[in-house]
Amino acid sequence: MLLGGVQLLTGFGLFGKQKWAWLLALIAAALSLATALISVFNGSFWSLVGMILPGIIFFYLLRDADEHPSPP
Repeated sequence: MLLGGVQLLTGFGLFGKQKWAWLLALIAAALSLATALISVFNGSFWSLVGMILPGIIFFYLLRDADEHPSPP
């Protein structure tokens, strides 16, 4: 329930183009990638499928900041 609240707060922050929300979303995507990678090393090869969406989100957030200008 706590994680859902944090994700909801992050979503509203990203919608408002807040810097803290970008950082929180980047950390969450990185943690999702890390846990899926650990699961792959433990023998769960279906975790490769679970790496697709967090990977897309992670690389999207790392794109050039000029493409997503923040409001003044």
